[in-house]
Amino acid sequence: MRSPRRLDLLDALCALLLAAWVVGWVYGILHRYFDYDEFEHFYASWRIAEGARPFYDFFEGHPPFLWYPLSLALRAFHPQSFPLFALRFGSGLGHVALLFALARNVSLSFARLPQPVSLRWRTFAIAILVVAGDISVTWYLLEFRIDAWPNALLFWAVYRYRARAIPSFGAAFELAVLSTLAVLCAPKLVLFIVLFALGSLMVGERRWLRALGLGAGALVATLAAVLFLRAVGLSPVVVYRLCITYHVLLGARGGFGHGLARSIWAQRDLLAILVACLAGWLLVARTRLRGSTFELAIVVFLALQAGLVSFGYPQYYAPWFLLGVVFVPYLELALRPTPIAHRLAVVAGLLFAGVNVSRDLRTFATAHQTASVVAFNKWAAAVVPPDATVAGDLMHMPLYRRGVFYHLASSSPPNGYSTESALREMNLPPSFSDRMTPAAYDRELETERPLLIVRGDLLSSEEKEAIKRYLDRHPTLYHTVSAPGAEVSLRARSDP
Repeated sequence: MRSPRRLDLLDALCALLLAAWVVGWVYGILHRYFDYDEFEHFYASWRIAEGARPFYDFFEGHPPFLWYPLSLALRAFHPQSFPLFALRFGSGLGHVALLFALARNVSLSFARLPQPVSLRWRTFAIAILVVAGDISVTWYLLEFRIDAWPNALLFWAVYRYRARAIPSFGAAFELAVLSTLAVLCAPKLVLFIVLFALGSLMVGERRWLRALGLGAGALVATLAAVLFLRAVGLSPVVVYRLCITYHVLLGARGGFGHGLARSIWAQRDLLAILVACLAGWLLVARTRLRGSTFELAIVVFLALQAGLVSFGYPQYYAPWFLLGVVFVPYLELALRPTPIAHRLAVVAGLLFAGVNVSRDLRTFATAHQTASVVAFNKWAAAVVPPDATVAGDLMHMPLYRRGVFYHLASSSPPNGYSTESALREMNLPPSFSDRMTPAAYDRELETERPLLIVRGDLLSSEEKEAIKRYLDRHPTLYHTVSAPGAEVSLRARSDP
């Protein structure tokens, strides 16, 4: 009778730690400072709601598909509200859906082992707390991220495909449609789904039938995306070049080197855990590696990502580690035949999880980094009319106000290679590249006469110089005002 009682206590401890981590997550959503991507996705969605076209009326380098439903959702908010918190909670639910999808896939793999076993919920809970609970990964999870729901959709589609008892054209078609739509919205995991699809075709029956299903589904989803872009007035070629070619060029020319590999190596504790868990998977699945298409696709994907991706930002390394959650239960399973080692591993996992949860709670509950941004937006809503324009970058502009510049957030590669340089090298039509020149910036400022000028580090050096020239030409037009968290230049409303 003692064993069940111990298991109940262990379940209760895991549930308590998980609940405490969720509380820390909520604190982080409310208190952790905003990333510029969050403002960028809000701005794009709001401008679309106002009738603007991304890429044409304002510069963008992200797939536009989810901005359109978001533009409809923003109508539920008052123009003087601050919806980023609600958007953070919405994307957080997407991350939860992703974690559940990963758990379902692991559970399916466990059921298909030579000696089938059940995935213990507390094992996956500890895996989440150890990996996702690490503060460097939690930072990513609490932000408003446009890829949260597409990534969840991708792994639920994979689960549905794998769960089918008999492979068929219909199952492959569904997988291709859903996964293609997911990677069109958020392309970071495109290599994984390609690897999984190829691996799945190498095993099982009806290979040619499933290959036809995959091809047909991908074609249907791609054609639907092209028709959608045409319907909203966007050229699919322009969207592809600014979303894909631009980032490839930036990664190749920007001097990032092996940025993702360096960021992964910087998280040595997490990396060591992942390596140990991979070893556990090899021990458990060594006799049926050929049939482990899901896990093999993840392993190859992680290796290729680490070697090929130049960007080392959290939105790249955090999902990399999140996929590693899949292998943590395998280490627990591999150690079950050795009771002492198994107990030590469980205790170590609980201690590691407890440290993560404690650090997350302490960090996010005490540091209120969003208060100044909310205060600034409240001040700006009272000072800047809805039809006035603002000169500044995305992180320092008030919400629901249009920026003067076509380009509002410059990339910052280590070697100084700028967005302007990338667009000129891409040989885009003049209607795009000519809008990122000093003359264009001068023209935008003179035409718009912004009511508010907020200096920001994300503006390019050419834009900063244009603002300096503009203020030099109009020395009496603006006066310096102390706004919450910033010194800004405000134009008198009566001035022309």
